[in-house]
Amino acid sequence: MSDDVHTLVGAYALDALDDLDRARVERHLGRCPSCSREAAELTATAARLADASAAVPPARLRGEVMRAVSRTRQLPPRTRETPIAEAPVVRRWRTRTAVAVAAGILAFGTAAVTYAVQEQRVADAQAEADAVQARTERIATVLAAPDAIAATVPATDGGELLVVRSAALDAAVVTRVGMPALPPDRAYQLWLDVDGRMVSAGLMPDSTALVDIGTATRVALSAEPAGGSPTPTHPVGIVDLG
Repeated sequence: MSDDVHTLVGAYALDALDDLDRARVERHLGRCPSCSREAAELTATAARLADASAAVPPARLRGEVMRAVSRTRQLPPRTRETPIAEAPVVRRWRTRTAVAVAAGILAFGTAAVTYAVQEQRVADAQAEADAVQARTERIATVLAAPDAIAATVPATDGGELLVVRSAALDAAVVTRVGMPALPPDRAYQLWLDVDGRMVSAGLMPDSTALVDIGTATRVALSAEPAGGSPTPTHPVGIVDLG
């Protein structure tokens, strides 16, 4: 609804107003000669345009229309489940727009996921590097400890098992010296003898490992299936911690 009734005169002449605005304009026209004259002129002009554009259709038109209908695929009747089909141009525009938007979202999502994955990889690599650095520093501390004691025993499959222990640091550095590499389905596993029971200290994929000894009296190494074993099945070497 417009607050200025003067701007509604053209729409009034074209019969394009709702009942409320039409009543407002008609009341105004009764009080405003200039708007009344303008409305009359516009109404007459609209009528002349309508007459000029009207024409009697040729007799052949109906036949041409019916033939065109017979060649045109018809839409199903509109039901609650079947909405009125959109114009092809609108449908194509919406389809292309939807595809473009989806592609944009996909590209953004892919970039975001790629960035997140890369960022996570960097974070994981940094965490791993920090862990390796901390482990290396602790190994160096154990090896340099004033109370460090080294013990070496021959390994059953060749090479030696070297253990350097620091009671003050409650840790030991275990090193495989000259031992053969195991096949992919086998792995070296460390053990601690605690109160006469062998407790797993984890797999030993690298040649050097750091273990917390606690109350353990011996360190042992065995060759086990790749995933490890609950108890030693093929001992390689045992070192007494003294």
